[in-house]
Amino acid sequence: MEKSCILRQIKRYVAENKIEEAIQIAQESFSQYKDCCFLNEIAKIQIRLSNRKEAIKYLKKIYKLEPDNLINTKSLAYNYFYIGDLKKALKYYLKILDYEPQESENYFNIASMYHFLNKKKEAYDYYNMAININNKNISAINNLGLLYYENKYYDEAIPYFKRAIKLSPNHPEAYHHMGIIFREYFNDLDMSKYYLKKALLLDPKYPLNSYQLGLTYKKRGEREDAKKLFKNCLKYNPTHKEAMKELESI
Repeated sequence: MEKSCILRQIKRYVAENKIEEAIQIAQESFSQYKDCCFLNEIAKIQIRLSNRKEAIKYLKKIYKLEPDNLINTKSLAYNYFYIGDLKKALKYYLKILDYEPQESENYFNIASMYHFLNKKKEAYDYYNMAININNKNISAINNLGLLYYENKYYDEAIPYFKRAIKLSPNHPEAYHHMGIIFREYFNDLDMSKYYLKKALLLDPKYPLNSYQLGLTYKKRGEREDAKKLFKNCLKYNPTHKEAMKELESI
């Protein structure tokens, strides 16, 4: 049977939820043809079943056999990131640069891994490289603002958040952090309310938008509005301890 016919059969079994049969055919076909496309089908099945660690085993087999398979390398990087193994994700994101050194998103992915790993200097450098290649990379611009924000360089953070908002007026995260900065560090409750209301409007199910806007309303003395927002936060995150405490205090 031709490889294309086998692949169609595998997909048909998956569609019919005959997972064991699909995996068996893929394994037998790999043994016969030594073609990594069959290992890739097994990896996709494991991802479909939310077995990411099992999927990674097959992706690593492909990588050993085809180290220049860029799609597979990207899949490895992403799946390691998905399961929270950031060091291994970073390893493969760095390898991708050998093949795509001019892609802004690749530098952003590396910066994000360093950011999560609390390696701030490296994160700063790679965010800037991402922006230098594409000055409209909103994610890199916002995250560079976030990096300044986390280090309490608020005056430096604001221009990046504003730039992200200008490029993408529907960017809730930038509005969210602007609202906190104006409340906590400039004591400008009007601007804090403006930005946090915008963040909540754009992402109403994100509990921290409700929580932070609730804090701004509380600081303004608008306790009933604050109460509603803390309740809304708990609606989407019933275990949010700070929102519980604020609600009890009101």
